[in-house]
Amino acid sequence: MFASIKSKIIALNMIVLLVTSSMAVILTAWQSKSLDSLMEKELAVQNRQQLEAIAKDVFYMCRAQDEALRQKLEADMNVTLSMAESQGGLSLGTEIFEWEAINQASKEKRKAVLPQMLLGGLPLKQNFNKSIESPLVDPIEKLTGSTCTIFQRMNKDGDMLRVCTNVEAADGRRAIGTFIPAFLESAGGRDSESHSQACLGREKLCRLGICRQ
Repeated sequence: MFASIKSKIIALNMIVLLVTSSMAVILTAWQSKSLDSLMEKELAVQNRQQLEAIAKDVFYMCRAQDEALRQKLEADMNVTLSMAESQGGLSLGTEIFEWEAINQASKEKRKAVLPQMLLGGLPLKQNFNKSIESPLVDPIEKLTGSTCTIFQRMNKDGDMLRVCTNVEAADGRRAIGTFIPAFLESAGGRDSESHSQACLGREKLCRLGICRQ
């Protein structure tokens, strides 16, 4: 009988011990899962904060670069205007010139009949050869290190034709005869980038007194 009671007490203790151990294991697992979830959320917050900081740094860097480029563009433009004026200024002559104008976006060709552009009363020749110096644009590149183009407005829409430039085409020649369209027909309407460039060129030409409707 004594042995039977002893066995029951041992069995009861074992049961209590097993239940306690099981609860401890379950509690530990739950806490571990809760801790993992908390750590995961904390890491997600930290990653998001780091990404936001990186994005802000990139934004500020791009903005600073944009401001620097705009300032250089304005300075180079002032040098160009000053040099053009010192050489007698740009104007339009009475002689009519025919261009085979190439849309730089669509590569479509069209004829453009325009008054000849003059610098200091002398005509700007159609110079495709990079080894032969073009007036104004080449000296500007030597002074500022920037490419330079003299645009002429082609029509009322505001398409801008390169009549003198040191920008190279794909074949290595000067890209005169190409034009920046004010509208892109393939896009079904006004293209903001090309139109803004055309407006900028038109504004500068108007400052030189050669803007024509």
